[in-house]
Amino acid sequence: MSSLGGAPARAQDAVSPLASPSLYEEQGVVSRIDAASGTVTINGKQYRTSPKTIVYVVDSSGRSRRANRISELPPDTSISFSAGSDGTLTHVRAGAGIRPYRP
Repeated sequence: MSSLGGAPARAQDAVSPLASPSLYEEQGVVSRIDAASGTVTINGKQYRTSPKTIVYVVDSSGRSRRANRISELPPDTSISFSAGSDGTLTHVRAGAGIRPYRP
């Protein structure tokens, strides 16, 4: 275990989507959220969520806030997102400024 000045090293806090928009590699539209199973359907593909999934919502004024749950997103919401290789969502950004998905 490494330490600096006697204090244990800690993982950094989550990066804001405004500070690093490159985190959001894909865009899509949420068509279904199943809170019971922790899954979200985006563009017809199902993704899992975890307690570590970070969700930001941007309002019409451009202000970004961190959401408590993915279930706060309404259906048919355009989002930008990033998922791990196992299909688990790591970051989601929804709201103003996200262009609708067009295949």
